[in-house]
Amino acid sequence: MSASLASPIRSVLLSVGASDTELAANIACGADVVCIDLEDTVTDKSAARALAASFHQSGYSGLRGLRINPLEEEDGLRDILMVREASWRPDIVVMTMVKDAHEVVLADRLLPASCRIIALVETAEAVENAGEIARASQRLAALMFGGKDLAYSLGSERSNDALDYSRGRMMVSAAAGGVRALDENYRPLDDLDGLAAASTRVKGMGYRGRLTIDARHVPIINSIFAD
Repeated sequence: MSASLASPIRSVLLSVGASDTELAANIACGADVVCIDLEDTVTDKSAARALAASFHQSGYSGLRGLRINPLEEEDGLRDILMVREASWRPDIVVMTMVKDAHEVVLADRLLPASCRIIALVETAEAVENAGEIARASQRLAALMFGGKDLAYSLGSERSNDALDYSRGRMMVSAAAGGVRALDENYRPLDDLDGLAAASTRVKGMGYRGRLTIDARHVPIINSIFAD
C-alpha cells in the first residue's frame, strides 16, 4: 500500500498515454491519485497494461489508480482478473460504465482486499441506480460523474443546463451513501480560469474533487477542493 487511503481524494489525474515520459510528468504534479488508463482512449492496451504493472511496482508514494474497461466487456473482465492475479495492487480501481450495483458487488468479490473502488456514473441507467451503487460496497470511495457518455445516453447536449439534474442527483446519492462525489474532466484543457470557475461551482453543489487528464489542472483542483 502506498499513501493512506484515509487521505482526501480531490484530484484524480488520468494518464491516458502508455508513455513513461507522460507518467513521469504526472507523478510530479501532486495529484491525490495518479491513474493509468486502460479504457477506450487507449489504443495499445498491452503497452498500457505493461506500464500499469511497472508503475504499481515503483517506489511512488502517492495513491496509484487503474481505470479499467466496463465489466460487461471482455477487456473489462481481463483487466480485473489481471489485478486479481498480479503481484502488484492498485490502491484505487476506477470502474467505467457502471450501470447498477451488481457490477460493484462483482468487483468487490474479485478485487484484492486492499483495492478501493471509484464508480463512474455515465449512463441514464447509472443515474437512476446511483443510490444503490453508492451503497453497494464498503470499499467504494467515490462516485464520479461522466458527462460525455451521459449526454450521449440521454440524447442531450453536454451543457450544464442539460446535465445539472443528473449531476445533482448523483451528488445526493453519493452523500446518502457516505462517499465522495467527483466531477468529470474539464475542457477546454487550456482554459484554466474556466476550470477554476467550474470547480468552484460544483463544489457549491457538494462535489469534493474532479478527474483531469492535464497535470496543469491539479494545483487548481487541489486548492479549490481543499477539505
